[in-house]
Amino acid sequence: LNQSLFRERSIALAAGSVEVSLTSGVGILFEGPGQLEFLSERKAHLHSGQAVVHVPKGSGTFELETSATLLGDQGTEFGAKITHGMGTEIQVFDGHVMASSHDEKKRQFLPQRIDAGDAVRIVMNGHTDFERITYSPNRFLRHKDIPPGIEWPHETQKNGTNVFKKSRH
Repeated sequence: LNQSLFRERSIALAAGSVEVSLTSGVGILFEGPGQLEFLSERKAHLHSGQAVVHVPKGSGTFELETSATLLGDQGTEFGAKITHGMGTEIQVFDGHVMASSHDEKKRQFLPQRIDAGDAVRIVMNGHTDFERITYSPNRFLRHKDIPPGIEWPHETQKNGTNVFKKSRH
């Protein structure tokens, strides 16, 4: 994670997507419109929008907070989306996620295991409901494919000098 991004602690997108790699090895593909706040190298809060979190083997655990707390262990890939009613949709691609949500009536956390190939919606309606929804491989953007650049047919002039200056970035 870039140090200036960590100082700012959050990303807000009006549209589009951004891929973030943390120094722990965790990768997050965040899609807007939305806001993602980094609480530490091992914890983030998704205020709005959607994110896919990839926790590679050997990198420990990562916690993503929404209306629920999602804990992904090594070798896990999962997506979370904040719904219009401020609930959360969760889909697990690899491994499993432990999801818990605060139930206002019972005043306790209710942990639920969500395995690869499963999807749930957490509905906040005075008490917490975990509702199974159909797994859809296209529900989340999982990879940001960057197309190759446009080939410029005349990169050098006839005298051998470059048409464009060398990139510094």
